[in-house]
Amino acid sequence: MFKWLGGANHAFSNPRRAREKLAGLPGDNALKALEELSDWIESLTGLDLEARADICKLFDEHSRPYRRKLWKDYLGADGAQRKRISFACHRFASLMGKAYFSCIKAYRSGEKGADEIKKELPLLICRALHALHSQYKWSHLHAGLIEPSLWKNLFWLFAFAEKTGIARIALTLYPGQGYKTSILQEFLKTPVMAASSPDSLSSREFDMANHMVALLSGHFILESKPGAPDLTHYVDLSSSNPPARLKPSLGSETSLRFFGPGKACTFIAQLPEAGLPEEITLGGTYSEEESRKVLKHLLIYWSEKPLSRKSERRRASLTFAVACRLDWSETESWTSENISEGGFDAVIQNPHPEWEKIGLLFFSKQGGSWDLCIIRRLSRDDLKRWHAGVEILAKAILPIEIGKDNSSIRIVLAHIEAGAMEAKILAEDKNFFPNSRYEIEFEGKKYALIPLERLEKGFDFRLWRCRLADL
Repeated sequence: MFKWLGGANHAFSNPRRAREKLAGLPGDNALKALEELSDWIESLTGLDLEARADICKLFDEHSRPYRRKLWKDYLGADGAQRKRISFACHRFASLMGKAYFSCIKAYRSGEKGADEIKKELPLLICRALHALHSQYKWSHLHAGLIEPSLWKNLFWLFAFAEKTGIARIALTLYPGQGYKTSILQEFLKTPVMAASSPDSLSSREFDMANHMVALLSGHFILESKPGAPDLTHYVDLSSSNPPARLKPSLGSETSLRFFGPGKACTFIAQLPEAGLPEEITLGGTYSEEESRKVLKHLLIYWSEKPLSRKSERRRASLTFAVACRLDWSETESWTSENISEGGFDAVIQNPHPEWEKIGLLFFSKQGGSWDLCIIRRLSRDDLKRWHAGVEILAKAILPIEIGKDNSSIRIVLAHIEAGAMEAKILAEDKNFFPNSRYEIEFEGKKYALIPLERLEKGFDFRLWRCRLADL
Protein backbone atom coordinates (compact mmCIF):
# COMPACT_ATOMS: atom_id res chain seq x y z
CA MET A 1 0.00 0.00 0.00
CA PHE A 2 2.72 2.49 0.99
CA LYS A 3 5.24 3.05 -1.83
CA TRP A 4 6.24 6.45 -0.55
CA LEU A 5 9.01 8.57 -2.00
CA GLY A 6 10.60 11.60 -0.37
CA GLY A 7 10.18 12.96 3.14
CA ALA A 8 12.36 10.18 4.56
CA ASN A 9 12.73 11.99 7.88
CA HIS A 10 9.04 12.71 8.24
CA ALA A 11 7.24 11.10 11.18
CA PHE A 12 4.99 9.27 8.68
CA SER A 13 7.62 8.50 6.06
CA ASN A 14 6.96 4.73 6.14
CA PRO A 15 4.08 2.43 7.10
CA ARG A 16 5.78 1.14 10.25
CA ARG A 17 6.20 4.67 11.65
CA ALA A 18 2.65 5.57 10.72
CA ARG A 19 1.15 2.56 12.45
CA GLU A 20 3.33 3.04 15.54
CA LYS A 21 2.16 6.65 15.84
CA LEU A 22 -1.48 5.67 15.39
CA ALA A 23 -1.15 2.84 17.90
CA GLY A 24 0.04 5.37 20.45
CA LEU A 25 -3.16 7.41 20.33
CA PRO A 26 -5.17 7.22 23.58
CA GLY A 27 -7.87 4.61 23.11
CA ASP A 28 -9.84 5.87 26.11
CA ASN A 29 -9.86 9.56 25.17
CA ALA A 30 -11.50 10.11 21.78
CA LEU A 31 -11.28 13.90 22.05
CA LYS A 32 -7.53 13.95 22.66
CA ALA A 33 -6.97 11.35 19.93
CA LEU A 34 -8.87 13.40 17.35
CA GLU A 35 -7.04 16.57 18.36
CA GLU A 36 -3.69 14.79 17.86
CA LEU A 37 -4.79 13.45 14.48
CA SER A 38 -5.72 17.00 13.45
CA ASP A 39 -2.24 18.21 14.42
CA TRP A 40 -0.70 15.43 12.33
CA ILE A 41 -2.79 16.28 9.27
CA GLU A 42 -1.32 19.78 9.33
CA SER A 43 2.19 18.27 9.13
CA LEU A 44 1.70 16.33 5.88
CA THR A 45 3.05 19.02 3.54
CA GLY A 46 6.53 17.46 3.59
CA LEU A 47 5.37 14.23 1.91
CA ASP A 48 5.04 13.56 -1.80
CA LEU A 49 1.64 13.20 -3.48
CA GLU A 50 1.24 9.43 -3.24
CA ALA A 51 2.27 9.48 0.42
CA ARG A 52 -0.13 12.32 1.22
CA ALA A 53 -3.01 10.47 -0.44
CA ASP A 54 -2.25 7.25 1.43
CA ILE A 55 -1.85 8.94 4.79
CA CYS A 56 -5.10 10.88 4.28
CA LYS A 57 -6.96 7.61 3.79
CA LEU A 58 -5.23 6.04 6.78
CA PHE A 59 -6.04 8.93 9.12
CA ASP A 60 -9.60 9.08 7.83
CA GLU A 61 -10.21 5.39 8.48
CA HIS A 62 -8.46 5.39 11.87
CA SER A 63 -10.50 8.39 13.07
CA ARG A 64 -13.92 6.86 12.49
CA PRO A 65 -14.38 5.17 15.91
CA TYR A 66 -13.27 8.38 17.66
CA ARG A 67 -15.72 10.46 15.64
CA ARG A 68 -18.60 8.09 16.40
CA LYS A 69 -17.77 8.20 20.10
CA LEU A 70 -17.54 11.99 20.10
CA TRP A 71 -20.91 12.36 18.41
CA LYS A 72 -22.53 10.36 21.22
CA ASP A 73 -20.63 12.44 23.78
CA TYR A 74 -21.73 15.65 22.06
CA LEU A 75 -25.41 14.75 22.32
CA GLY A 76 -25.02 14.14 26.06
CA ALA A 77 -22.73 17.09 26.79
CA ASP A 78 -23.54 20.68 27.59
CA GLY A 79 -21.78 24.03 27.89
CA ALA A 80 -18.01 24.17 27.50
CA GLN A 81 -17.57 20.43 26.85
CA ARG A 82 -20.10 20.52 24.02
CA LYS A 83 -18.26 23.49 22.50
CA ARG A 84 -14.90 21.73 22.76
CA ILE A 85 -16.21 18.57 21.08
CA SER A 86 -17.85 20.46 18.25
CA PHE A 87 -14.72 22.58 17.69
CA ALA A 88 -12.48 19.50 17.58
CA CYS A 89 -14.77 17.62 15.19
CA HIS A 90 -15.19 20.67 12.95
CA ARG A 91 -11.42 21.23 12.88
CA PHE A 92 -10.71 17.60 11.98
CA ALA A 93 -13.34 17.51 9.21
CA SER A 94 -12.06 20.81 7.78
CA LEU A 95 -8.42 19.67 7.79
CA MET A 96 -9.32 16.25 6.38
CA GLY A 97 -11.29 17.84 3.57
CA LYS A 98 -8.45 20.27 2.77
CA ALA A 99 -5.89 17.45 2.77
CA TYR A 100 -7.91 15.37 0.31
CA PHE A 101 -8.65 18.48 -1.75
CA SER A 102 -4.95 19.37 -2.02
CA CYS A 103 -4.17 15.86 -3.30
CA ILE A 104 -6.86 16.12 -5.98
CA LYS A 105 -5.74 19.61 -7.01
CA ALA A 106 -2.14 18.34 -7.20
CA TYR A 107 -3.28 15.44 -9.40
CA ARG A 108 -5.08 17.80 -11.74
CA SER A 109 -2.02 20.05 -12.04
CA GLY A 110 0.14 17.04 -12.92
CA GLU A 111 2.31 17.03 -9.81
CA LYS A 112 4.88 14.25 -9.55
CA GLY A 113 3.11 11.09 -8.38
CA ALA A 114 -0.16 11.86 -10.16
CA ASP A 115 0.01 8.66 -12.22
CA GLU A 116 0.36 6.60 -9.04
CA ILE A 117 -2.94 7.85 -7.60
CA LYS A 118 -4.97 7.92 -10.84
CA LYS A 119 -6.84 4.70 -10.02
CA GLU A 120 -7.59 6.08 -6.58
CA LEU A 121 -9.08 9.34 -7.87
CA PRO A 122 -12.81 8.37 -7.58
CA LEU A 123 -12.26 7.21 -3.98
CA LEU A 124 -10.26 10.31 -3.07
CA ILE A 125 -12.98 12.61 -4.40
CA CYS A 126 -15.67 10.60 -2.61
CA ARG A 127 -13.70 10.82 0.65
CA ALA A 128 -13.16 14.56 0.13
CA LEU A 129 -16.90 15.11 -0.41
CA HIS A 130 -17.65 13.00 2.66
CA ALA A 131 -15.24 15.11 4.74
CA LEU A 132 -16.85 18.30 3.43
CA HIS A 133 -20.26 16.98 4.42
CA SER A 134 -18.93 16.31 7.92
CA GLN A 135 -17.51 19.85 7.93
CA TYR A 136 -20.95 21.14 6.90
CA LYS A 137 -22.54 19.21 9.77
CA TRP A 138 -20.15 20.56 12.38
CA SER A 139 -20.18 24.09 10.94
CA HIS A 140 -23.94 24.08 11.37
CA LEU A 141 -23.80 22.70 14.92
CA HIS A 142 -20.73 24.57 16.16
CA ALA A 143 -21.15 28.01 14.61
CA GLY A 144 -24.53 28.11 12.85
CA LEU A 145 -22.71 29.50 9.82
CA ILE A 146 -21.56 27.66 6.69
CA GLU A 147 -18.34 28.94 5.15
CA PRO A 148 -18.69 29.97 1.46
CA SER A 149 -15.41 28.14 0.78
CA LEU A 150 -17.15 24.87 1.67
CA TRP A 151 -19.62 25.29 -1.20
CA LYS A 152 -16.87 26.44 -3.54
CA ASN A 153 -14.74 23.34 -2.84
CA LEU A 154 -17.75 21.02 -2.98
CA PHE A 155 -18.78 22.36 -6.39
CA TRP A 156 -15.22 22.31 -7.74
CA LEU A 157 -14.79 18.65 -6.82
CA PHE A 158 -18.05 17.60 -8.42
CA ALA A 159 -17.44 19.64 -11.58
CA PHE A 160 -14.00 18.01 -11.92
CA ALA A 161 -15.51 14.53 -11.44
CA GLU A 162 -18.18 15.27 -14.05
CA LYS A 163 -15.58 16.49 -16.52
CA THR A 164 -13.43 13.37 -16.08
CA GLY A 165 -16.46 11.06 -16.37
CA ILE A 166 -16.13 9.40 -12.95
CA ALA A 167 -19.07 10.96 -11.07
CA ARG A 168 -21.29 7.88 -11.24
CA ILE A 169 -18.74 5.10 -10.64
CA ALA A 170 -19.94 2.82 -7.82
CA LEU A 171 -17.43 2.19 -5.05
CA THR A 172 -17.09 1.30 -1.36
CA LEU A 173 -16.27 4.39 0.68
CA TYR A 174 -14.64 2.62 3.67
CA PRO A 175 -13.36 -0.93 4.20
CA GLY A 176 -16.02 -3.28 5.50
CA GLN A 177 -19.01 -1.22 4.37
CA GLY A 178 -21.71 -3.38 2.85
CA TYR A 179 -23.06 -0.84 0.40
CA LYS A 180 -21.84 1.17 -2.56
CA THR A 181 -21.82 4.89 -3.11
CA SER A 182 -20.58 7.27 -5.81
CA ILE A 183 -19.24 10.77 -6.20
CA LEU A 184 -22.73 11.89 -7.26
CA GLN A 185 -24.32 10.41 -4.11
CA GLU A 186 -21.70 11.88 -1.79
CA PHE A 187 -22.02 15.26 -3.47
CA LEU A 188 -25.83 15.39 -3.25
CA LYS A 189 -25.95 14.67 0.49
CA THR A 190 -24.80 18.18 1.39
CA PRO A 191 -27.07 20.25 -0.93
CA VAL A 192 -30.07 18.06 -0.04
CA MET A 193 -29.37 18.45 3.68
CA ALA A 194 -28.98 22.22 3.26
CA ALA A 195 -32.30 22.34 1.39
CA SER A 196 -34.06 20.52 4.27
CA SER A 197 -34.29 23.48 6.67
CA PRO A 198 -31.64 22.08 9.07
CA ASP A 199 -31.70 25.26 11.16
CA SER A 200 -35.14 24.24 12.45
CA LEU A 201 -33.91 20.86 13.76
CA SER A 202 -32.49 20.08 17.18
CA SER A 203 -29.06 18.42 17.34
CA ARG A 204 -30.60 14.98 17.67
CA GLU A 205 -33.11 15.64 14.88
CA PHE A 206 -30.28 16.98 12.72
CA ASP A 207 -28.42 13.70 13.28
CA MET A 208 -31.52 11.71 12.33
CA ALA A 209 -32.03 13.80 9.18
CA ASN A 210 -28.37 13.28 8.21
CA HIS A 211 -28.77 9.55 8.67
CA MET A 212 -31.93 9.50 6.53
CA VAL A 213 -30.34 11.66 3.83
CA ALA A 214 -27.43 9.21 3.65
CA LEU A 215 -29.81 6.24 3.60
CA LEU A 216 -31.95 7.71 0.80
CA SER A 217 -29.14 9.31 -1.22
CA GLY A 218 -29.36 6.60 -3.88
CA HIS A 219 -32.80 7.96 -4.81
CA PHE A 220 -31.71 11.58 -5.28
CA ILE A 221 -31.42 12.93 -8.82
CA LEU A 222 -29.35 15.62 -10.52
CA GLU A 223 -29.77 17.03 -14.02
CA SER A 224 -28.08 19.73 -16.08
CA LYS A 225 -31.45 21.10 -17.24
CA PRO A 226 -34.69 21.84 -15.34
CA GLY A 227 -38.07 20.39 -16.20
CA ALA A 228 -37.80 16.78 -15.09
CA PRO A 229 -40.15 15.59 -12.30
CA ASP A 230 -38.90 15.72 -8.71
CA LEU A 231 -36.37 18.50 -9.35
CA THR A 232 -36.90 21.05 -6.60
CA HIS A 233 -33.62 22.97 -6.09
CA TYR A 234 -30.50 24.06 -7.91
CA VAL A 235 -26.84 24.96 -7.38
CA ASP A 236 -24.41 26.99 -9.45
CA LEU A 237 -21.12 25.07 -9.70
CA SER A 238 -19.28 28.26 -10.64
CA SER A 239 -20.30 30.01 -7.40
CA SER A 240 -19.89 29.65 -3.65
CA ASN A 241 -23.63 30.07 -2.99
CA PRO A 242 -25.71 27.49 -1.12
CA PRO A 243 -28.53 25.61 -2.89
CA ALA A 244 -31.79 27.41 -3.54
CA ARG A 245 -35.35 26.63 -4.61
CA LEU A 246 -36.08 26.44 -8.33
CA LYS A 247 -37.52 29.66 -9.73
CA PRO A 248 -38.85 30.60 -13.18
CA SER A 249 -36.34 33.39 -13.69
CA LEU A 250 -33.30 31.06 -13.81
CA GLY A 251 -31.04 31.48 -16.79
CA SER A 252 -29.48 28.78 -18.95
CA GLU A 253 -25.91 28.88 -17.59
CA THR A 254 -24.04 25.63 -18.17
CA SER A 255 -22.79 25.71 -14.57
CA LEU A 256 -26.29 25.23 -13.14
CA ARG A 257 -27.26 21.81 -11.79
CA PHE A 258 -30.79 20.92 -10.77
CA PHE A 259 -31.48 18.35 -8.08
CA GLY A 260 -34.27 16.87 -6.02
CA PRO A 261 -35.32 13.90 -3.89
CA GLY A 262 -36.21 11.69 -6.84
CA LYS A 263 -38.03 8.62 -5.55
CA ALA A 264 -37.06 9.25 -1.93
CA CYS A 265 -40.46 10.79 -1.16
CA THR A 266 -42.22 7.74 -2.64
CA PHE A 267 -40.03 5.48 -0.51
CA ILE A 268 -40.97 7.41 2.64
CA ALA A 269 -44.68 7.40 1.73
CA GLN A 270 -44.63 3.61 1.36
CA LEU A 271 -43.14 2.94 4.80
CA PRO A 272 -45.42 0.85 7.05
CA GLU A 273 -47.76 2.70 9.40
CA ALA A 274 -46.25 0.79 12.32
CA GLY A 275 -42.90 -0.84 12.80
CA LEU A 276 -40.38 1.21 10.84
CA PRO A 277 -37.48 -0.83 9.42
CA GLU A 278 -34.28 -0.89 11.46
CA GLU A 279 -32.31 0.97 8.80
CA ILE A 280 -34.58 4.00 9.39
CA THR A 281 -34.33 3.91 13.19
CA LEU A 282 -30.65 2.87 13.07
CA GLY A 283 -31.33 -0.34 14.92
CA GLY A 284 -33.45 1.36 17.59
CA THR A 285 -31.14 4.31 18.25
CA TYR A 286 -34.06 6.55 17.29
CA SER A 287 -37.60 5.95 18.47
CA GLU A 288 -40.31 5.43 15.88
CA GLU A 289 -42.00 8.66 17.00
CA GLU A 290 -38.77 10.66 16.55
CA SER A 291 -38.07 9.07 13.19
CA ARG A 292 -41.54 9.77 11.83
CA LYS A 293 -41.31 13.40 12.95
CA VAL A 294 -38.06 13.88 11.03
CA LEU A 295 -39.37 12.00 7.98
CA LYS A 296 -42.38 14.32 7.94
CA HIS A 297 -40.05 17.31 8.16
CA LEU A 298 -38.03 16.06 5.18
CA LEU A 299 -41.14 15.43 3.10
CA ILE A 300 -42.28 19.02 3.68
CA TYR A 301 -39.02 20.53 2.49
CA TRP A 302 -38.51 18.05 -0.36
CA SER A 303 -41.96 18.82 -1.76
CA GLU A 304 -42.17 20.37 -5.23
CA LYS A 305 -44.29 23.16 -3.75
CA PRO A 306 -42.46 25.42 -1.26
CA LEU A 307 -43.86 25.61 2.25
CA SER A 308 -46.15 28.63 2.59
CA ARG A 309 -46.32 30.75 5.73
CA LYS A 310 -49.35 30.49 7.98
CA SER A 311 -49.51 34.27 8.29
CA GLU A 312 -48.08 37.14 6.34
CA ARG A 313 -44.71 38.53 7.42
CA ARG A 314 -44.21 42.27 7.59
CA ARG A 315 -41.14 44.44 7.94
CA ALA A 316 -41.07 46.39 11.17
CA SER A 317 -38.16 47.34 13.39
CA LEU A 318 -39.08 46.39 16.94
CA THR A 319 -37.35 45.99 20.28
CA PHE A 320 -38.91 43.76 22.90
CA ALA A 321 -38.10 42.19 26.24
CA VAL A 322 -37.34 38.48 26.58
CA ALA A 323 -37.08 36.36 29.71
CA CYS A 324 -35.87 32.83 30.23
CA ARG A 325 -37.09 32.21 33.80
CA LEU A 326 -40.60 31.41 34.85
CA ASP A 327 -40.69 34.31 37.29
CA TRP A 328 -39.51 36.73 34.53
CA SER A 329 -36.84 38.02 36.91
CA GLU A 330 -34.04 38.20 34.31
CA THR A 331 -34.77 40.07 31.09
CA GLU A 332 -32.86 40.97 27.94
CA SER A 333 -33.65 43.07 24.88
CA TRP A 334 -33.89 41.56 21.39
CA THR A 335 -34.62 43.26 18.07
CA SER A 336 -36.71 42.08 15.15
CA GLU A 337 -37.36 43.41 11.67
CA ASN A 338 -39.53 40.55 10.46
CA ILE A 339 -42.73 39.69 12.32
CA SER A 340 -46.08 38.01 11.76
CA GLU A 341 -49.15 37.13 13.77
CA GLY A 342 -47.63 33.79 14.81
CA GLY A 343 -43.96 34.61 15.28
CA PHE A 344 -40.92 36.67 14.46
CA ASP A 345 -37.24 36.54 13.51
CA ALA A 346 -34.98 38.07 16.13
CA VAL A 347 -31.35 39.02 16.60
CA ILE A 348 -30.11 37.67 19.93
CA GLN A 349 -28.33 40.64 21.47
CA ASN A 350 -26.42 38.83 24.23
CA PRO A 351 -25.85 35.30 22.93
CA HIS A 352 -24.79 32.63 25.36
CA PRO A 353 -24.85 28.82 25.04
CA GLU A 354 -28.17 28.44 26.88
CA TRP A 355 -30.00 30.23 24.07
CA GLU A 356 -28.50 28.03 21.34
CA LYS A 357 -31.18 25.35 21.51
CA ILE A 358 -33.87 24.50 18.99
CA GLY A 359 -37.14 23.91 20.85
CA LEU A 360 -36.31 26.12 23.85
CA LEU A 361 -39.24 27.82 25.57
CA PHE A 362 -38.95 31.45 26.66
CA PHE A 363 -41.07 34.59 27.06
CA SER A 364 -41.33 37.83 25.12
CA LYS A 365 -43.38 40.97 25.43
CA GLN A 366 -44.02 44.34 23.91
CA GLY A 367 -45.99 46.40 26.32
CA GLY A 368 -47.94 44.84 29.14
CA SER A 369 -48.32 41.05 28.89
CA TRP A 370 -45.90 38.20 28.33
CA ASP A 371 -46.23 35.72 25.45
CA LEU A 372 -44.98 32.14 25.51
CA CYS A 373 -42.50 31.53 22.67
CA ILE A 374 -40.33 28.74 21.35
CA ILE A 375 -37.15 28.83 19.25
CA ARG A 376 -37.86 26.96 16.03
CA ARG A 377 -34.81 27.96 14.01
CA LEU A 378 -31.25 29.16 14.68
CA SER A 379 -28.66 30.53 12.26
CA ARG A 380 -25.84 33.06 12.09
CA ASP A 381 -25.25 35.85 9.60
CA ASP A 382 -21.98 37.06 8.06
CA LEU A 383 -21.39 39.23 11.13
CA LYS A 384 -21.70 36.07 13.27
CA ARG A 385 -24.82 37.35 15.00
CA TRP A 386 -27.27 34.68 16.10
CA HIS A 387 -30.74 34.87 14.54
CA ALA A 388 -33.66 33.00 16.07
CA GLY A 389 -36.81 32.03 14.24
CA VAL A 390 -39.48 32.23 16.94
CA GLU A 391 -43.01 30.84 17.10
CA ILE A 392 -45.51 32.34 19.56
CA LEU A 393 -47.27 29.44 21.27
CA ALA A 394 -49.60 31.41 23.53
CA LYS A 395 -50.34 35.10 24.01
CA ALA A 396 -51.03 36.99 27.23
CA ILE A 397 -50.17 34.07 29.51
CA LEU A 398 -51.33 34.32 33.10
CA PRO A 399 -49.46 33.60 36.37
CA ILE A 400 -51.74 31.92 38.89
CA GLU A 401 -51.63 29.87 42.09
CA ILE A 402 -52.76 26.24 42.17
CA GLY A 403 -53.51 24.17 45.22
CA LYS A 404 -51.21 21.38 46.31
CA ASP A 405 -51.70 19.32 49.47
CA ASN A 406 -53.20 22.17 51.54
CA SER A 407 -50.64 24.63 50.15
CA SER A 408 -50.11 26.36 46.82
CA ILE A 409 -47.47 26.79 44.13
CA ARG A 410 -47.08 29.36 41.39
CA ILE A 411 -47.51 28.30 37.77
CA VAL A 412 -48.23 30.07 34.50
CA LEU A 413 -51.43 29.24 32.65
CA ALA A 414 -50.69 29.05 28.92
CA HIS A 415 -54.07 27.74 27.72
CA ILE A 416 -57.25 26.34 29.20
CA GLU A 417 -60.30 24.93 27.50
CA ALA A 418 -62.90 23.98 30.07
CA GLY A 419 -65.22 22.52 27.45
CA ALA A 420 -62.57 20.01 26.37
CA MET A 421 -61.47 19.60 30.00
CA GLU A 422 -57.82 20.31 29.15
CA ALA A 423 -55.22 22.88 30.10
CA LYS A 424 -51.60 23.66 29.31
CA ILE A 425 -49.51 25.02 32.14
CA LEU A 426 -45.90 26.06 32.75
CA ALA A 427 -44.35 24.86 35.98
CA GLU A 428 -40.87 24.86 37.47
CA ASP A 429 -39.18 21.46 37.46
CA LYS A 430 -38.33 21.71 41.16
CA ASN A 431 -41.93 22.43 42.29
CA PHE A 432 -44.21 20.40 40.01
CA PHE A 433 -44.56 16.63 40.34
CA PRO A 434 -46.91 14.60 38.13
CA ASN A 435 -47.97 12.24 40.92
CA SER A 436 -49.10 15.02 43.28
CA ARG A 437 -52.68 16.28 43.60
CA TYR A 438 -53.39 19.79 42.30
CA GLU A 439 -56.45 22.01 42.18
CA ILE A 440 -57.06 24.92 39.82
CA GLU A 441 -59.83 27.54 39.78
CA PHE A 442 -61.10 28.92 36.48
CA GLU A 443 -64.09 31.23 35.96
CA GLY A 444 -65.33 30.58 39.50
CA LYS A 445 -65.18 26.80 39.27
CA LYS A 446 -62.65 24.44 40.83
CA TYR A 447 -61.09 21.50 38.97
CA ALA A 448 -58.62 18.77 39.75
CA LEU A 449 -55.52 19.26 37.58
CA ILE A 450 -54.12 15.93 36.35
CA PRO A 451 -50.80 16.03 34.44
CA LEU A 452 -50.90 13.91 31.26
CA GLU A 453 -47.66 14.56 29.41
CA ARG A 454 -44.60 16.76 29.39
CA LEU A 455 -44.22 18.87 26.28
CA GLU A 456 -41.56 21.47 25.50
CA LYS A 457 -38.89 22.58 27.98
CA GLY A 458 -37.43 25.93 29.06
CA PHE A 459 -34.39 26.69 31.22
CA ASP A 460 -35.93 25.68 34.55
CA PHE A 461 -39.52 24.87 33.66
CA ARG A 462 -41.61 22.71 31.38
CA LEU A 463 -44.86 22.94 29.47
CA TRP A 464 -47.39 20.33 30.63
CA ARG A 465 -50.61 19.12 29.06
CA CYS A 466 -53.13 18.41 31.79
CA ARG A 467 -56.64 17.02 32.12
CA LEU A 468 -59.28 18.85 34.12
CA ALA A 469 -61.66 16.85 36.32
CA ASP A 470 -64.73 18.14 38.13
CA LEU A 471 -64.47 18.39 41.90
